[in-house]
Amino acid sequence: MIPVVLFYWVIIKDYSEMDNMEFPMVVFYQLFWIPNLFVIPLLTMRSISEERRMGTLETLMTTPITSFQIVLSKFVSAFCTYLIFWLITLFFSPITSWVAGSSTTMGDLANSASLLGSMLFIAISGACFVSIGIFSSSLTRSQLVAGMLSFTGIFLVLVSGRLFAEIPLTVEQSLFDLGAVLHYFQSFEHFDMFANGIIDLRPFIYYLSATILLLAISTQVVEQKT
Repeated sequence: MIPVVLFYWVIIKDYSEMDNMEFPMVVFYQLFWIPNLFVIPLLTMRSISEERRMGTLETLMTTPITSFQIVLSKFVSAFCTYLIFWLITLFFSPITSWVAGSSTTMGDLANSASLLGSMLFIAISGACFVSIGIFSSSLTRSQLVAGMLSFTGIFLVLVSGRLFAEIPLTVEQSLFDLGAVLHYFQSFEHFDMFANGIIDLRPFIYYLSATILLLAISTQVVEQKT
């Protein structure tokens, strides 16, 4: 949490020294990918890999619960912790306004639409990222390997949209609007859209379907390896 507070402090410091077009909290939430790359692997790397290493996963499988329930419980616990981590950041604006006094108001730091949109995007994308961590943990007995796989998977999801956007397309090469399809994978553009108060259904479908798919695959992996 300390690095996140330092990010916020640097943003507020820059905001006080120069004019900015965007709200400080929106600029802060634009950096969502940096803590996610480290927080989510730490939250999920022990979820299943440690159970398998300690031999307790087999014990869990003998209880009257299904593999999916085991995977889902691991996901829910990690995701709730993830949400609490980000919900704490909502207190940054009131604390800043209180410390600064009358010179800075809540309206100077953010508005309700940008805050709600940013947090909504962080929540739905976070579900996908946490499911990547759960899936990575289901593949190995090593926490370290699970953390590295989770870090790599989240990083690829984040940068793949930018890489796809660089693919040159011509009318002759595409039978349909491939550019619009590749737009689904651009996480940073999704964030900008939500931060501007534009709630689109397509990112919901993308992140939530990826979450369900990864949890289903994780369930199959758990069943196959026990």
